[in-house]
Amino acid sequence: MIIVEMEAEIERLPVDLLAHIFSLISSFRDLAKASGVCRKWKSGVEQSFARKERLSFAGWKVDDSSATRLIQASYNLKELDMYFFLSFILKVYYAHSSPVPFYVKNPDFFIAFHAFYVFVFLPIHIRSNICLRKWSSRSCWGCQITDEGLYMISSAKCVNNLMSISLWGMAGITDNGVIQLVSKAASLQHLNIGGTFITDESLFAIANSCPHLKSIVLWSCRHVTESGLFALVYKCRKLESINVWGMRVPVDCFISLLSISPALQIKPLYRPTVTALPVT
Repeated sequence: MIIVEMEAEIERLPVDLLAHIFSLISSFRDLAKASGVCRKWKSGVEQSFARKERLSFAGWKVDDSSATRLIQASYNLKELDMYFFLSFILKVYYAHSSPVPFYVKNPDFFIAFHAFYVFVFLPIHIRSNICLRKWSSRSCWGCQITDEGLYMISSAKCVNNLMSISLWGMAGITDNGVIQLVSKAASLQHLNIGGTFITDESLFAIANSCPHLKSIVLWSCRHVTESGLFALVYKCRKLESINVWGMRVPVDCFISLLSISPALQIKPLYRPTVTALPVT
């Protein structure tokens, strides 16, 4: 008898309230199960996605079709994170190597991550890019999105309003998919494509399609050259920050970029300082 009354109370909840409850659930698996309970719950789940302004696939096994369905259902999306799980560890490591280091308060934490980076990830990365591609494609962690997925995602209504996109460490994508996505993201302000295998072609497309870009992460994008960087800085006049860690670009190139945009913050490159000569 108690169970019947509880079910009746649940049935009285309006869809708006159900949508709010479902928006507090981060597990895509649980939301999928909830949407299969009844039509009302399915409608609540759909509305919860429609209200989302940020969507992250970090730590979830998501392929092209499932990622596209979720993004297409998120009409009000402003921030989209689709980075590979291993890159999350590198992201934390890099954050803890910032000018205001976290490890000042947590030295053990920094030492552990530094050891992982030097003795585990770095040898794998140096071995060859092909090795990293195969490892990423076989992994059960994080996004397994390819160019085909980016093509499908680019057709979502929310893409034109996206202000932040992270494709960090996604080794399964190429210039083709990135160009298709950024060509539809006219409102983009922050882009993270570090750890990918993009070339200058992607930067040319970003320069032509994203006039509002303020920051971009090109962490270890070793196929990008000076030509792509010059096109990006020259056309994206609102660009404030660019991360070039691990790129195979000479320092002279960065100095030339500063001549185009003196206020540009090039990370982790330090600006040259001028020491005053002693007056005798």
